[in-house]
Amino acid sequence: MLNFFRTNREEAGTVNQHCTMESETIQKKERKLKNRKRINIKTVLMAILVFAISICSYGQELRPVKGINKKWGFVDRTGKEVIPFMYEAVQEFSEGLAAVRLNKKWGFVDETGKEVIPFKYEAVQNFSEGLAAVRINYRWGFIDTIGKEVIPFTFWAIGDFSEGLAAARYFYGGSGFIDKAGKEVILFEFQWVGDFSEGLAAVQRNNKWGAIDKNGTMVVPCIYGNMHNAVIAGKKEKKAQEEEKAAALERERIALEREKAEKEAQEKERIALEQEKAEALERERIALEREKIALEREKLVQKVQSSEREEIPQKQIIPQQGVNTTISSTYDVITLRNGEQIKAKVLEISETETKYKRHDNLDGPTRSVSLATVFSIDYANGTREVISTVAKSGTNKTQTTTNPFQGAALGLNLLTGFTFKNDNSDIGIGAKLSYTFPVPIRLAGELDVLFGGSSIVSTRWMGYDLYLQYLFSGKGKRFATYPLVGLGGINQNVKVDFLGVTENSSFNRFAVTLGWGMEGLSKNGKFFYGAETRVKIVKLDIDSGKIGYRMHIAAGIGYKF
Repeated sequence: MLNFFRTNREEAGTVNQHCTMESETIQKKERKLKNRKRINIKTVLMAILVFAISICSYGQELRPVKGINKKWGFVDRTGKEVIPFMYEAVQEFSEGLAAVRLNKKWGFVDETGKEVIPFKYEAVQNFSEGLAAVRINYRWGFIDTIGKEVIPFTFWAIGDFSEGLAAARYFYGGSGFIDKAGKEVILFEFQWVGDFSEGLAAVQRNNKWGAIDKNGTMVVPCIYGNMHNAVIAGKKEKKAQEEEKAAALERERIALEREKAEKEAQEKERIALEQEKAEALERERIALEREKIALEREKLVQKVQSSEREEIPQKQIIPQQGVNTTISSTYDVITLRNGEQIKAKVLEISETETKYKRHDNLDGPTRSVSLATVFSIDYANGTREVISTVAKSGTNKTQTTTNPFQGAALGLNLLTGFTFKNDNSDIGIGAKLSYTFPVPIRLAGELDVLFGGSSIVSTRWMGYDLYLQYLFSGKGKRFATYPLVGLGGINQNVKVDFLGVTENSSFNRFAVTLGWGMEGLSKNGKFFYGAETRVKIVKLDIDSGKIGYRMHIAAGIGYKF
């Protein structure tokens, strides 16, 4: 509570008595601890010693003491005089300074006894939060630790700063609170006020006590007869408010966590739905792919079956003597060469096997039996098919070869040619006879005739070559490319007609030919078409031995025998 008429601190005897009482309390605690006979006695004694030292040294290292000369001074814990016994009154040290009175004026000294703030004040209070209340001309203000005036001397009564606020009162009017700048924070509308503690201060109005917070809000109404009860009620109310605030924060936290959990659950559900949708789309895509593959496989099987039926060994339907070949039944009967019979529904007969399903399980798996072990098949329509051993071992004339280009062929080409480093060009035709072996090697012979020249000089080239070619093509493919190498000769005839004079010359040359070609077959495999590029290496001048190069480009068609 604000003390408007503050006096000096208690005398040294009271302080000594307080320390003595505290020492007796410590000794009682020590005896109780010894009686408990704890295991770690050494640790307990050390704790007690530290506690005793802290109690005896509570507040200040120096204690005020009144000397035999009835003057006050300060001694340390050992009783040694530190500040001489020369003052009329003193207060305990606070924040390193102690208020002392000399010649009826108050000032402040440090722990060495040095005067820090001059002796010029009528009354003073201890330093609290860096400021001390002092009075001049019956008006109170505040100074800092070097004696500088911080808050002007305008108040009739004043209290210590606590939690940043100090109680104050003007000569006329009520009591309120100011901050460290001297600004009125809580209106001066109360009869009396106490210092702030734990965020609350007791206030009196209409002779009844209540409590306010640091915002000036009435926490406990003024209904109590004394300040103590008002403070207790205020603390309970504040605790209840803090608990309510904590509970509200906890509820908010729980709500936020619940909302977060709900969002996470919704996100998981969304991801699960998207994943399920993606999986459904993937299953649908796979099903469509499988259906497409099944259709393509069925088409391929039908195509293969159609082509294989042309190549299946002949099966003879031989009516046997003494056997009724018009027997009607609801199922087919496969008779094996060992005499065993299989009642079935025949599905397919290939070159090597017969596929069927059992007549009593048409929805079951497809089975097969080697065609070499089948003697006959009696169909449900009453006909019998006997598999001839002669036909099985025979050769199908329509069987295709592994190399579709195999065999002899005759072709006709259209050619154009020119000699490198010479501006003359030629055009002509050629005939080619070739034979392709089972391995993709072809031997071909060709005769070419080309004509060219100008109005003065005309030329005729006749070439005869033997080529070796190697065909690159996949098995059964009807298109191939091939490199070629050839040996042959060239007969060149030159006719010069100049100014009515005609001169003919003719000579033969040996030539080596290199080139590349491509060729394709028609669907029936009888006709072919292709093109070639060839380079002939030849001696153009026998006397000089000069080597020249001729290029022929040929395109043509032919017939395969």
